[in-house]
Amino acid sequence: MSTFSSASLEKRFRGLTNTMDSIQGLSAWCIDNKKYHSLIVRQWIKCLKKCEWLCSLLKVGSVKHLTSD
Repeated sequence: MSTFSSASLEKRFRGLTNTMDSIQGLSAWCIDNKKYHSLIVRQWIKCLKKCEWLCSLLKVGSVKHLTSD
């Protein structure tokens, strides 16, 4: 692999879809790059935290929208 960085990992995680091929592809890629396991796990957790934060904002926003009418 020529470039292995947090940015490239984040792009890969954000490109994940809920299809079997996408999940299997990312899983195989993680196994193939297991020597970078600590970076992969740290970046994965970082992406999950961003998703949780965004989901909480969206929920709050939708509640405010519903209660403002």
